[in-house]
Amino acid sequence: MKRATVEARFAHAVSGVVIWAAVLSVALPLVWILLTSLKPVSRIYQMPPVLFFRPTLQNYHKALVENDSLRVAFLNSLIVAVTTSVISVALAAPAAYAIVRFVKRNYRARVAILAMQMLPPAVLAIPIALVARRLAMYDSLVSLTIACLTITLPFSIWLLSAFLEGVPGSFEEAALIDGCSRFTAFLRVVVPVATPGLGAAAILSFIFGWNEFLYALVLTGRTSQTLPVAACGFATSQGVQVELLTVAVVLMALPAVLFGTVAQKYLVEGLTSNSLK
Repeated sequence: MKRATVEARFAHAVSGVVIWAAVLSVALPLVWILLTSLKPVSRIYQMPPVLFFRPTLQNYHKALVENDSLRVAFLNSLIVAVTTSVISVALAAPAAYAIVRFVKRNYRARVAILAMQMLPPAVLAIPIALVARRLAMYDSLVSLTIACLTITLPFSIWLLSAFLEGVPGSFEEAALIDGCSRFTAFLRVVVPVATPGLGAAAILSFIFGWNEFLYALVLTGRTSQTLPVAACGFATSQGVQVELLTVAVVLMALPAVLFGTVAQKYLVEGLTSNSLK
């Protein structure tokens, strides 16, 4: 009995050490970047690094007020992320509903959708860029949004299909008996029940559109440049503008951190729940 207790405590201690090591390996670089973005420029390049300093927003003022390109890139990323998220959910919800309710042996449809997700963005980037040039849509947020949808839309359909599988059809049947159309039953019965799944799909689509780099690099120029591409401009062969680069990295990480802390409960529920309780 004592031996089992000792082994359990040892396993618990080892798992705790591993978890904390994983957390610190992710958190420490982010904390270091955040602190660097708050340092005065004169302190950033000091060696050895300065650990104690008076925080300042000078770098953020320089990046977002004095630097037009980064401010425009921030707004472009926000537009692409919001548009991608809204369109993905708006199209994926009825598509997933149709697959679950009206397609027999819908696992084949799910496998096909999952196979679409397995295509690496590098395979699609060049063909999409060529089509965008032919249609005079190169260097526009429209083409970038469409490119992001090639990834987020199949994922959202796959995620919502798994979620809607657990929604009993009796709910809709009761609404149909009461005189509702199929579309009205979907909006008034299915959508409210599927809110956690819709929220999870919207959040993940937003984060993908916000952080997408390859499509943005291939499809955009100076006009529609997004934040990840603009951040690369601060690290060139001529040198690295650390103060601006750290600000850009903090802005890129902001949505993931916010959703991870504020909407964590809803995100986990949407990803794990596929049945009504």
